[in-house]
Amino acid sequence: MPAAAVARRLKRSLDSTKKKASNLRIPLGAVARWTQADLRRLKSLAKTRCPVQDIARALKRTEAATEKMASNFGVSLDFRR
Repeated sequence: MPAAAVARRLKRSLDSTKKKASNLRIPLGAVARWTQADLRRLKSLAKTRCPVQDIARALKRTEAATEKMASNFGVSLDFRR
């Protein structure tokens, strides 16, 4: 459940809800973890020189998340000619 929905349901501010969750080490919202299959697909799409927007859409991720993961794993998304 998103943090904003939790805050509304508890009738608390978003900041106080996030801070309490952090203090209690409770994750708010669902975070999509990168699987090995996602990483393989990222590498294969990068080899075909697809634009970052297309790769992100295929992986159902944001462009920023796709670029960050590519950087972390040494996958080049630089397609200048």
